[in-house]
Formats: sequence, structure tokens, C-alpha cells
Amino acid sequence: MATIFDNETAQALNEAAGLLTDEGLNDEAVACLTRGIFLEPDNGYLWFNLALVYRKQNKRSESIQALQEALNLIHDDADIWDTIGVSLFELGEFEGSSIAFSNAFKHDNKSSRIWNNYGTLLFNQKKYIEARNAFETALVLDAKNVDAFLNLYDTYVELGEKDKLKECNSILDSMNYVVHQ
Repeated sequence: MATIFDNETAQALNEAAGLLTDEGLNDEAVACLTRGIFLEPDNGYLWFNLALVYRKQNKRSESIQALQEALNLIHDDADIWDTIGVSLFELGEFEGSSIAFSNAFKHDNKSSRIWNNYGTLLFNQKKYIEARNAFETALVLDAKNVDAFLNLYDTYVELGEKDKLKECNSILDSMNYVVHQ
């Protein structure tokens, strides 16, 4: 007698996990990814996706363990390095986070998201000039990166760059966006 599991593949389980995650069914997504990893333990993308689901569940140590497995299998993926950078930043491991972002840039220095994440690290270290440069780079790469724009706004506040703030406020007004200070 055939069951639905007779034809399951790691790819199908990975796709199912993505759909489940989109629906907020994270425990079920973890189950799919774990089963996929059982079928293909050397699939770094399954490990990476498992790390992302664990992050959504706020299971930081499990997420970092899965990221380490992914990195052991795929060491040249900018998204994995970026996620490690963000994870370490969230844990207050700023030096490790900086190293992870440096590695992410070795593999993709044209990602607005990575530049914004790196800028957030710099901002939290009170390295405002470097943060400004990172956020501005993020916006050059993607002018519609709202997170980078708002982070840049906060950085201009910290730097006291009133002319730049006026420009930002003009843009925000045109978007009907209210900044709470």
C-alpha cells in the first residue's frame, strides 16, 4: 500500500515548509525540514531554511546551530553569512557579526538588505558616520528600501545633519509617513 511519504523528496518537503511558514505553521515547517534533512543531510539550503524558521520561533541557539550546519555545507552564500551577522548582532556579539557581514560582502556587495543590516550593526555601535555610509549604499542599490531610508533618517538625527533631515522629511511628507520622535 502506497503512502504520501513514498514519493517525498527533500525538495518537496522544503517547498512544503515554505508554504507552512507563510501560513504561520512553524512547528509543521520544522517537521518538514527535519524530514528533508534526514533524506538529504548534505543539503545546506535545508539547514539554512531550518535556521530561518527557528529564528521566527525565537529559538536562537537552534537557529545558530542550523546556520553553522548550512555554512559547513555552503560557505560562499551571502544570505547565510548575512543571517549569521544578524543573529550574532541580536545576541550582542558585535565582533562576530561584523566578521559575518564582511564575509557576506565577499560574496555579494550589491545587496541593499545586507548593507542595511550592516548599517544597523554600525548604528548600534554608535559608529554613525560608517552607518550613514552603509545606509546610503543600501539606498543607492535599492532606492525603495524603506528600512534603510528610515535607518538613515535616524542616523542623520544622531549626526545632527539638519539639511539632510529636511530632505528626508520632504520625502516622508510626500509619502504621508509620520516619523515619531
